[in-house]
Amino acid sequence: MRVPDFTMSCSVRGHAEDTLTHEVLECPLVLDVWKGSGIDDNLWTPRFRTLADCITNASCTLDEDVFGDFLAVMWDCWNARNRFIFSIPNSNVATLGRRALDFVRSYRLHHETSSLPHDVAHPFTWTPPPPGLWESDVPENLLSRATDDMYLCLNDTLI
Repeated sequence: MRVPDFTMSCSVRGHAEDTLTHEVLECPLVLDVWKGSGIDDNLWTPRFRTLADCITNASCTLDEDVFGDFLAVMWDCWNARNRFIFSIPNSNVATLGRRALDFVRSYRLHHETSSLPHDVAHPFTWTPPPPGLWESDVPENLLSRATDDMYLCLNDTLI
């Protein structure tokens, strides 16, 4: 089945096939985000065949904190494209990568300086129910509107 008027070209500039690799590593819009981030361009330049190759390379090359920074900028690339495509104004694209890094680093600093010891669970941390007890995290207002058309899928695997 073909979808009428569907194109595989880039929604930003229209000249390249819109693959996940293009969307996060090659699109001119995201290149500006990467350049403004200060992340080493050997980690994100369009030399990778797939996005998975890029992420694998970064995870093997960077320490945990810098890898987190890398992923934050990657997410901001994706977000900047979506904002452009859906006509939501972006601020200065060149500063978006730096903003993502500032956000992640301030979160990390807050987490490291929180008053709770790291080996003690936060009082609001979810814990699985005891064996034999099934617990649902479905809002009560959704259950009150349940119809015959609603289905439930259960999974006994904790991820």
